[in-house]
Amino acid sequence: AIPLLGLWLWLVVGQARLGLAASRRRIATLDRLRMRSIEQMQGLAELRCYGTLATHRRALADEERALYEDQRRLGRYQALGNALVGMGVTLSAVLALWLGARAFGAGEISGPVMVMMPLAVLAMSEALAMLPSGFTHFGSTLAAAERLNGIASLRGAIREPQAPEALPEGALSLEMVDVSLDYSGTGLPSEVRSVTPALERVSFSVHAGERVALLGESGAGKSSVAKLATRLIEPEQGQVLIGGNNVRQVALGELRSRIGYLTQHAELFHDTLAANLRLGDAQADDARLWDVLSIVDLAAWARELPQGLDTWVGESGRQLSGGQARRVALARVLLCDPDLVILDEPFSGLDATTAAYIASRLDDCLAGRTVIYLAHDEAGLPSVDRALRLREGRLT
Repeated sequence: AIPLLGLWLWLVVGQARLGLAASRRRIATLDRLRMRSIEQMQGLAELRCYGTLATHRRALADEERALYEDQRRLGRYQALGNALVGMGVTLSAVLALWLGARAFGAGEISGPVMVMMPLAVLAMSEALAMLPSGFTHFGSTLAAAERLNGIASLRGAIREPQAPEALPEGALSLEMVDVSLDYSGTGLPSEVRSVTPALERVSFSVHAGERVALLGESGAGKSSVAKLATRLIEPEQGQVLIGGNNVRQVALGELRSRIGYLTQHAELFHDTLAANLRLGDAQADDARLWDVLSIVDLAAWARELPQGLDTWVGESGRQLSGGQARRVALARVLLCDPDLVILDEPFSGLDATTAAYIASRLDDCLAGRTVIYLAHDEAGLPSVDRALRLREGRLT
């Protein structure tokens, strides 16, 4: 029992300490290797264009060498543990046999018991055999657990209300009452939070059916207002009301199904044009898709595509220009048939003629809905009832 207990302690504590640093590094290196591999595949054209492909490949090779070195090191540690298991169990069995023989010679135990003693010790190899591989890589387990806990803390910031309240029918109002935001409650690490508040004691209201332009320079807090309205983040102070209800008391599914939000970066997926549009409304037929494409001035272009609506747009919309991808994202928002529409720089990347055409079509399409335009200035926007201006997180 004494040598087996000592062997067990080494396999649990010693092997874990021996492989802790290398197994932690292995997880971090794997993360970087995956990230660099994806970067190289997705950004191959840009890397070639700027002449940095060779440098990126060298960095990738360095990560591979570091990974293989740690894997070899962990393999040696694991081999040491396996060798100790074999040697320790065998020597313990020989010791048990010798002690059993002495006890049998002295008449203290019977023959069957003497035989069972070394066999019982040999059976311990089944229990100890898996310990070297498990505890040599214990650092990997710790690193993975830390990552999962970090993700869980981010996801846990937004919670469903226990007794959700229903939103009223029709166009929805938006009201912010003394709202402050510095991203400290969003789960972001302290080093990436705002040095100055993103919003500071902001109060305003947008009535149901009203069209408002929220203006300001980049970083003024316009996108933060949109994220608060859709409850992607929570304010540190104040209340956000949608349709007269505190957003914290509205079910997330209902809230986000009633709001159409065009973000600054609109994501397109490696699928057909129709599939990307139907993310807004999975039940939309082709006629409805052509309607929204006409509103954003893409119908003629889409008809000239090799397969029409079934043409693949490429990964991240690579087959489309920036302006076309932006308009596809806008068409997807319109398909949602939302009661509150938030459009963040809807005409960025478009020429003045196209922007003016789409603006005129949006006037009719968004009739009866509450609309908030986020923009640097009013130039080129459809008609609005009034404008609000943000400057460094404050209304001016």
